[in-house]
Amino acid sequence: MSDQLPPPGVDSKKAEKYLDQLINLISRERLLVSRTDLSRFDPTALKNHYRLNLKDYEIEVSHTKHPDSGQDFYIILFNNLKHVEGNRSERVILAYMHLTQEQFKNFKETSDRQLAKKAREAEEKRFVEVMVPVDQALADLTSPESNSGKDDIALSQNFI
Repeated sequence: MSDQLPPPGVDSKKAEKYLDQLINLISRERLLVSRTDLSRFDPTALKNHYRLNLKDYEIEVSHTKHPDSGQDFYIILFNNLKHVEGNRSERVILAYMHLTQEQFKNFKETSDRQLAKKAREAEEKRFVEVMVPVDQALADLTSPESNSGKDDIALSQNFI
């Protein structure tokens, strides 16, 4: 039997300092957020789950709903990721903090803004990449050396 104590926990007032730091770092894009795909889980319990990586540490911020009572829980977990062997790692929960609904809402809004911005940037980059051949074809047709462009203009003027 293990003599290991459960991770220490504190209330939402003590969590405010950490939450303010996280929101500030996310807003300045010094810390990147990832969001868990909830389609793999029971949607009645887990509502939102975010992950932040800090080198060998990980922060998880989540909103769960108790399946029996329907009560909402908002929590931050501080984890230490220990590398055991090769590519394997072990997650050790260092501490946890309860959040208020308002604290979670502020964190969620900031995180979702960053995730939406990153998605827009990725979509814009993807658009630019796939449009390179189209842009080149248009540039070729509109260049002064292109005879086919002049022929097309002359043909269209004859129909007017």
